[in-house]
Amino acid sequence: MIFVRFFITVLAVPICAYALPGMELIYIMEAMYAGALLGVVHTILRPIRPLMLNAFHPFLVTLMFIGLDTWLVCLATQIWPRCYQLDNILWAVVTAIIINVLREAISGATT
Repeated sequence: MIFVRFFITVLAVPICAYALPGMELIYIMEAMYAGALLGVVHTILRPIRPLMLNAFHPFLVTLMFIGLDTWLVCLATQIWPRCYQLDNILWAVVTAIIINVLREAISGATT
């Protein structure tokens, strides 16, 4: 289950970079490294999420994860400058939303 979510996250970043008009895919392997960065962070944060859901409203927790993903998508362009290029931060937000929707759909389908 953890590996499926991780694999979906790794693949979602290059797919978004290829499909979205505001992102330009440069090297697919480095885009997959960026996806792996997001996957590792979410694998670490996954056990903490139920605790956060008890303390905060689920909508707020979802917004926090989208904000974190947006930051990580932007950070990946600084760590691996040849992975993809963003036109502006709105495309990072769209990518973060797509990644979270895919991750939640996989979580819901496999539980």
